[in-house]
Amino acid sequence: MGAIVAAANFTKALKLVLERRRVMAAADEIAGVLTYAKAETVAINTPLWVRFDPDPNNSLSCTAVVTLSSSDTCRCYYAANNICPNTGAKLLRLFQLPRQHVRFSAQASAWGGPANYISFSRDQMSISARNFQVNVVGLRHGYTLRVEVNTGGRV
Repeated sequence: MGAIVAAANFTKALKLVLERRRVMAAADEIAGVLTYAKAETVAINTPLWVRFDPDPNNSLSCTAVVTLSSSDTCRCYYAANNICPNTGAKLLRLFQLPRQHVRFSAQASAWGGPANYISFSRDQMSISARNFQVNVVGLRHGYTLRVEVNTGGRV
């Protein structure tokens, strides 16, 4: 009987560790996307958008780094080969995460433009959104991490 209880406790602990690792990996990837966008803006001297579009089907969480265009048709939840249909915008980086174990979403107290995306410019030390954060949450146990861009533009 004791072995069964020990095995059950071990399984529960393992699931919690796996969820934490998945949340940490997703948060690291999001931080990497934001850092990449900031660095790439400086390297190519072109403003970039980092999009966090909510998926209307609620099947995935996503973020995409795209160049600016005259029309706002890019959505990070579109198929990878068609993120920005009928526009001159180019996809530079994409992270799509199926909502099986972890989800993430972006929030801001004020977006400073259209909701769900931020922009980086070469000479800009901060982003236009205020109190921007991305919350990464494990779906089973609710383990949560937050990724922020501070007022100095650091991730």
